[in-house]
Amino acid sequence: MKASGQVDPASDDGAAARALALVDEVVWSAGPYGPSRRLRLSYVSPGLQRLTGHAPADLLAGRVRWLDLVDPEDRRRVRTQQLAALRGEPGSLEHRVRTRDGQARFVRSSFAPELVDGRVVRLAGVVADVTTTQRREQGVARSRVLRSLATLAGGVAHGVNNQLVAVLAHVERLREELAGHPSAWRLEKVHASARDVAHRADQLLAYARGGKHQVTRVDLAAIVRGAVDLVLPGRAPVEVALELDPDLPSVEGDPRQLLHVVLALLQNAAEAGPHRAPVRVRTRSVLLDGAFCRTLPGLIPGHYAQLTVEDQGAGMDPATLARCFEPFFSTRGRGRGLGLAACYGIVTNHGGHLTLDGAPGVGAVARVYLPFAGPGVVDETDEHDLRQLVALADNTPHEPLATPAVRLGKTVLVVDDEPTIVDVLDEHLTTAGYRVLKAQDGQVAVDLVGREPGPIDLIFLDLSMPNMDGPAAFPHLQRARPDAKVVIASGYDLDARAQRLLDQGAHRFVQKPFRADVLVGLVDELLLDE
Repeated sequence: MKASGQVDPASDDGAAARALALVDEVVWSAGPYGPSRRLRLSYVSPGLQRLTGHAPADLLAGRVRWLDLVDPEDRRRVRTQQLAALRGEPGSLEHRVRTRDGQARFVRSSFAPELVDGRVVRLAGVVADVTTTQRREQGVARSRVLRSLATLAGGVAHGVNNQLVAVLAHVERLREELAGHPSAWRLEKVHASARDVAHRADQLLAYARGGKHQVTRVDLAAIVRGAVDLVLPGRAPVEVALELDPDLPSVEGDPRQLLHVVLALLQNAAEAGPHRAPVRVRTRSVLLDGAFCRTLPGLIPGHYAQLTVEDQGAGMDPATLARCFEPFFSTRGRGRGLGLAACYGIVTNHGGHLTLDGAPGVGAVARVYLPFAGPGVVDETDEHDLRQLVALADNTPHEPLATPAVRLGKTVLVVDDEPTIVDVLDEHLTTAGYRVLKAQDGQVAVDLVGREPGPIDLIFLDLSMPNMDGPAAFPHLQRARPDAKVVIASGYDLDARAQRLLDQGAHRFVQKPFRADVLVGLVDELLLDE
């Protein structure tokens, strides 16, 4: 061994050093130095340069200390482990180090003391880069948390939507009965608030990945240009630099939901940056390999469309980035909504992934990965009215297709476990002239159609019910009443369960909350407009 930690290439140690130069791990040793016999670094392998950007000679000469490279939040733990090793206790721990250019890397540091007569005479250790594994584990853990939150969000939205059917129906009836009353304006306020709650529930369902409404080929560049036109007019001047690949293939998805994603990302970027700071938006085709996909749960290797939205704002620290997709989490004080959470759910439900990267002082970059449309998707969405896509459900009164006298003799079976929904549909359909039968779950409905002597023209069937749900009851009802039209309903989006029933012969799907008069119009359309 030569001075300053250098190794004689011809020695056995030299052969070992040549071998260690080929491995990525950082191998080090500390031996006695000087009359005091204090331990001092005597060897550091070349892997240090690959890991941190610092040369081994920097540590050996004392120009850089190892603890200086350790992330400040982890230094106490690392120092505690070092002191334990000096007492003769082997061990290991995971922590972060900062590279020469400021990037964070996750490492696993292991210490092994050499004892003579119970006294530590040498230390050796290995530092292994576990960044990829750590990020993959963090991604899996985050995915589990978000899935749990999505399940909760979907359940809450389902319950809210069920109750909103009754709220909206009663408000609409009161609006008709109290037209011209001095206090009728209060009902308008209630109605507007209920519609706003319905919009929030729709966002919850988007976060919960409840389903895609209208799946077609989508021109991602057209969606981006439309979103820019919608975001900029009502805001302080913001420059958007567009770099859109003109040859990017179409993606498969729901244009309304994908527009929601682009709008939310643009709005966040516009609000994050200083006045007139440009927002960069790019689309391109990328090939994701297996190693990359393992860091983003749910992705499979292949070609994807990548949408990037980059701002010049204040950026985010790691703790903020870890929570950015949680519902109602915000960096601007109290959480205001479900913007990024809903975006995450929509993109994930489209078979893609959404990531957000950044650091304090350097802005943030959102990246959306969406799979390209397969050969089986034949529709195109070239001429969509983008403003209509983001509008709330139409609130104009429904024009009836028939009078009550025309509807006489037609029977509708309402199957739903929510008494309030059954009651309001009974009231509206009966007032419209239909005969209404009621059942609180699928089993009661199956028993009822078996003993009902008269015709049943239409069955309104809820999907989620106790005892026997809609999918379980559907084939029994279909066999018993093959001529009956079936409308399926759910507080969730159009998901795989609902789509299967449509494929098996159900005529329509309606998502709660719906307007009672609109439902009457749908019944008219199915039974009278033939």
